[in-house]
Order: sequence, then C-alpha cells, then structure tokens
Amino acid sequence: MGRKRAPENAALPKGMIFNKKSNTYYLRLHGQRDIPLGKTMTEAFRNFYNYADINFECHTMHDLIDRYMKEISVTKSEATHKSNLSAVKHLFKRFGHMNPTMIRAKHAYQYLDLRAREGAPVRANREFALLSTIMSHAVRWGMITETPFHGIIRNPEKPRDKLVTNEEIAIFLKFCPRWLQLYIALKLATGLRQTDLV
Repeated sequence: MGRKRAPENAALPKGMIFNKKSNTYYLRLHGQRDIPLGKTMTEAFRNFYNYADINFECHTMHDLIDRYMKEISVTKSEATHKSNLSAVKHLFKRFGHMNPTMIRAKHAYQYLDLRAREGAPVRANREFALLSTIMSHAVRWGMITETPFHGIIRNPEKPRDKLVTNEEIAIFLKFCPRWLQLYIALKLATGLRQTDLV
C-alpha cells in the first residue's frame, strides 16, 4: 500500500504534487523526473491536462473528473476551460474520493447547501452544472447507467434589478484607460457578448 498523500496534495489529480519548498506544482510519472507544471494552481492544471499520456481508469470521481478535463474541457473555449479549472478544485475536494456509481441527488443538494453556507451560492450552481455535465459523460462512457441529477433545484440567484444608464457609462469612461474606452464603445455599438468581442 502506498503512502498517504500529503494534505497539500489531497485535492490534486493523481500524478500532480505541490512542492512547498519550491512553491511549484509538478507532474510525477513513474520512473521519470518530476515535470514542473507551474507556480499557480490554474497554470498547473492547464499544463497537467495538456499531457496526453495521462489516462487513468475511472474508479473514483477524482479519476472521472480527470478524464473529463483531459478529453472534454480542453476542447471548450479558453474562458470555459478556465472556469472549469476553478470549479474542479472544489469538486475534487468534496467528491474526489467517491465512486461515481454511489453519487446520488442528495449529494448534489448537500454540496449546494454547503457552498451556500460558505458564501458562494451562485458559484455553487456553476460548479454543480459542471458536475452534472461530467456525470452525463460518465453515462456516455459506460461508467454509470443514468445521471442522478434529474430535477435538482439549484440555489436561488438574484437577478440584476438595475440597468446601467448612459450617464453612468459616460462618467465611467472618463476614468478608463484608452483600450477599455474603445472596448466599451464597441460593446455598445454591437451588443455582442464578452466572449464574442474578445
């Protein structure tokens, strides 16, 4: 039986470690030197999933999330992939040790309630959406027979109750750098989403 993972590595994918001495994340492959992945967790996750030879069997949610991030998330837009990288840190921590066949609707509700108590109810909804998508892929990959998340009621989200006026935009533009002024002018002229504009 292998050694228990250090606390700083417990929420990381298999093969990724954090070296506190160098303040760097590494990929540890059997029989090879550790490969540096980056100083920040976001950079480390992005580099970790770029290694095509990482292919773990999915016995736990940790493995399933790994596979989704390596095979599916990297094909999404950069903004979506970056959002996924942020979300999976929480999913690893709460679901990583579980078997995908044991996940039930009650676990989703417990997660949504827990994250709401932590002060992130809306973020919890986004994280749950990713988890639901991952479980749908688990069905597709033959790991489970059906997704357990039908009809889940998410945390309430308060819609915006005020639109920004032209006068407020004019005042804001006076304090913006030139590139942001041009961006806002283009946004107002086209009405395109941020991802389309970028």
